Order: sequence, then structure tokens, then C-alpha cells
Amino acid sequence: MEHVREAAKGLEPPAAGMVRGGFFGVTGRIELERIVVGEVSPRDYARLLREIRETVGRSGQLNETLDRLLSWDSRGDSRGWTERVQVTVILKSGGTRIRIVEYPGNDERFLGMLSFVLGGLAAVVAGAAAHALGGSGVVALLGGAAVWGGGYSALRGLNRRKVRRHFRTLSQLLDRLSGYVVSSVSRALQP
Repeated sequence: MEHVREAAKGLEPPAAGMVRGGFFGVTGRIELERIVVGEVSPRDYARLLREIRETVGRSGQLNETLDRLLSWDSRGDSRGWTERVQVTVILKSGGTRIRIVEYPGNDERFLGMLSFVLGGLAAVVAGAAAHALGGSGVVALLGGAAVWGGGYSALRGLNRRKVRRHFRTLSQLLDRLSGYVVSSVSRALQP
């Protein structure tokens, strides 16, 4: 394992990263890609698959294993509540392209809708309470907006933290897979 880490040290940083935007500031979609000089031996696909499965924590589904293509998909669960991770390894023109994409599960969408609805409801309740206690309509409106904004900020922070944690994990996976490719290429070049 140490030789894999050493081999990966000289690699370029991955292209792309977290996709910005969305209700929480990040969409939850993560895209990583790297092209490594040299072609990994198809004999090493089993090692790559083992590393992918151990890192993602799911057995996943092997979609294609042709001589020049390895495609693995975690598929999430049947209702889409968990993230879906796809890893593709393509051998082309003397290089190995490794692409990792994580698609957000429905939990992020659900949290977005829930924060909007519950935050709005809490804002109405806070506004009505302030008005009932003799506060002005402006104070009620500002209090309600503050409650909604606080709930939104808390959920946004939790979602961003989760996406950053997944980004780090998948970046480390990309580094290890790249290291396996470099190791496989160097073994193939030895006499």
C-alpha cells in the first residue's frame, strides 16, 4: 500500500470538484477526474474494484469490464434516498482516465423543501406570536424572517459539511486509484 501512496504523490490535482449552486450553495454533486499517463492492466481491475467498494462502503454493480473500460455504480437505494456514486476507468491513447461522480440522493432535495416549508411555518408562528404580544407587524415580520433564515443557515451548513466530507473521501479514492494505475504501469515496464 505504501508504494501506491508514493506513486500517487507526483500526480496532478483532480479536475473539477464540487458543483456549486443549488438551494444550499452546493448541489451535492461531486465530479472528479484525472488522466494518468500509461494504461492500467485489465488484470488490475480487481484491485481497483476492491478499493472502490471499500471506500464507498457498498458492493455496487459492475456495469462493464471490457479490456479498455471498467464501470462501477453504487446505484444507491431503490427510492434514491442515498447518494449514487459512479466510477469509470477508461484506457485510451496511452493514458488511463479515472472519473468519479457522486449524485446527491433525494435527502438533500427533501431537506431543502422541508427547510423552506418548516422555516416559513416557523416564521408565520413567530410573527403571529410577536403580533399577539403587542408587537408591530414589522417586528413580527422581522422575527419570522430571522427564524426562517436561522433554520436555512443551519441546514445549509450541515449540507455543505456533508458534501465537503464526501469530496475529501472521493478525492482520496481518486488518489489511491491513480496510484494503482501508476504502480501497474511501472510493473508492466519492468523487464
